[in-house]
Amino acid sequence: LSVLSDKLYVESGSVLNQTGMFAMNNISNLTIAGTLILSNYSFNKSMNVHMYGDSTLTTHKNNNSKDYLINISAVNFTIENNAFLEVLDKGYALMEGLGYMGNNDYYGAQYTGYAGDTRQNTDKIYGSVTKPMDLGSGSNRESGAGAIFLNISDTLTVDGSISANSSSGSYTHGAGGSIYLISDSFTGLGNISANSGASTNGYSSSSAGRIAIYYTTNSFTGFISATPGKASIGYRHGSAGTIYLKDSLKDYGNLTIWGNDLSGKKTYLNESILDESILNNLNVYGGADLDIDMNLSVLSDKLYVESGTVLNQTGMFAMNNISNLTIGGTLILSNYSFNKSMNVHMYGDSSLTTNVNNNSIDYLINISAVNFTIEKNAILEVLDKGYARFEGPGYMGNNNYYGAQYAGYGGDTQQNTDKIYGSVTKPLDLGSGSNNYQGAGIIFLNISDTLTVDGSISANSSSGSNTHGAAGSIYLISNSIIGSGNISANSGASTNGYSSSSAGRIAIYYTTNSFTGFISATPGKATVNYRHGSAGTIYLKDVINDYSNLTIWGNDLSVKKTYLNESIFDESTLNNLNIYGNASLDIDMNLSVLSDKLYVESGSVLNQTGMFAMNNISN
Repeated sequence: LSVLSDKLYVESGSVLNQTGMFAMNNISNLTIAGTLILSNYSFNKSMNVHMYGDSTLTTHKNNNSKDYLINISAVNFTIENNAFLEVLDKGYALMEGLGYMGNNDYYGAQYTGYAGDTRQNTDKIYGSVTKPMDLGSGSNRESGAGAIFLNISDTLTVDGSISANSSSGSYTHGAGGSIYLISDSFTGLGNISANSGASTNGYSSSSAGRIAIYYTTNSFTGFISATPGKASIGYRHGSAGTIYLKDSLKDYGNLTIWGNDLSGKKTYLNESILDESILNNLNVYGGADLDIDMNLSVLSDKLYVESGTVLNQTGMFAMNNISNLTIGGTLILSNYSFNKSMNVHMYGDSSLTTNVNNNSIDYLINISAVNFTIEKNAILEVLDKGYARFEGPGYMGNNNYYGAQYAGYGGDTQQNTDKIYGSVTKPLDLGSGSNNYQGAGIIFLNISDTLTVDGSISANSSSGSNTHGAAGSIYLISNSIIGSGNISANSGASTNGYSSSSAGRIAIYYTTNSFTGFISATPGKATVNYRHGSAGTIYLKDVINDYSNLTIWGNDLSVKKTYLNESIFDESTLNNLNIYGNASLDIDMNLSVLSDKLYVESGSVLNQTGMFAMNNISN
């Protein structure tokens, strides 16, 4: 049907539903006070649209393809308070869509990320962050949400609601849909949402949808959300959606991922989903979990990973203007570039770590900053992030009882001095894997002012019923080191008769040291004594006075040999050498110790085969 008039008015209480091709190519004013349901249509792009309170504009349901959406170009578009532009459940039908996960009532549907429950597939995450025009996928029981596109040459006023939500209920409902808005002026105080529906009775929620808004001037003060609905079981919450806002006069946009304060599933970005490699701002909060699997540069001077939130990046992540990195949740780094003049603050219960390595040093914590603060209960850690099982210079062979070497021998009888590696003074090596587990990773901090450690810095390997990998490396440089926390490069304990592996290496350089916490590089306990691994190395140096101490501590176990030679220890003079806790140290090099005391504690062994000088010793 074609209507030649320049006006269409759908009165309050009236319904106009069209299912064929509906054309009004001369229209100048579309006024909706009742309900208008569109399918296929053609309107004059120079019209004005006005939706009065209690009116509705929507579209018909789709099935297995995108046949119907709201796609309107106009000069002005006004949505009054209590007016609804919506595509609730108008997306892919049940059991349809790119993110449909299979014939199970508990599987949520994917779109921007994973859905609730355990069925997950990155290949089924789809769509565009910057130009979202896709339908939400259906679940086993319900449809996903539809798509809305408005191209407004003058003013878009939203005092009511624009929504591409999926409905809530007792079963797993579909994914949220898409909202794509372009306007010169964007104003109002209403709501814009692409949320997935909540579920009860133990069922899952699905992925939220996508929103992108372009404007020249933005005075909108309402609420924008793309969040997952709440499931009655925590692991069945879906993933947060994407909200992209861009000032059309500027080069780069802002991306927000908000998880609705739920422990939601992963939202995922790659180059096919986000077609821009630079953002002005990245905001991740409300329990969102974001994976950035692409190269991305963020121009903002701040990054805040909120408590309960996870940011995991696997491409190249650059924030070269950053002045403040604040971590309240979990930040997982891979390849990255930060401004070296930034300040880093880790709040209690936060975590900073890196991704897992395989057979080479690909990922480590390597951060330069002015100040770095680790509050109590915050953890900077690389647990099991070292060489993979069967990998590393200290891997000892295909036997479940052989511990891995690093600072010295691993547990059991397979031992080889040639497989002891790394640097005492500049430790930057991964811990080697055992037959069953990874070794630990690397942490390097270069802090020009103050490093505060009231929480934990750890390069430990995990404990368990099998032989775990060797511990890793911690290398700290700071003007001032303070705090009362823990710094450790310990190998994990083992049970059921298996071995522990070698501990790792720690080196700390400082101008002033008022740290009162605990520093350890010790082997984990094995249930059989001859299967304890070796102690690690702890090297402390006062850079002003050129004063250095080396400590080898065996954790009061009958441990294997820790080994030094000139390639491992590149200094020939120490101020102090401390060997205790049943440590066993072989010094296969020339070494001078300036201290006036040497104490070889009960149960400890000091074996030197080079030239060993203590010309100031009195005791």
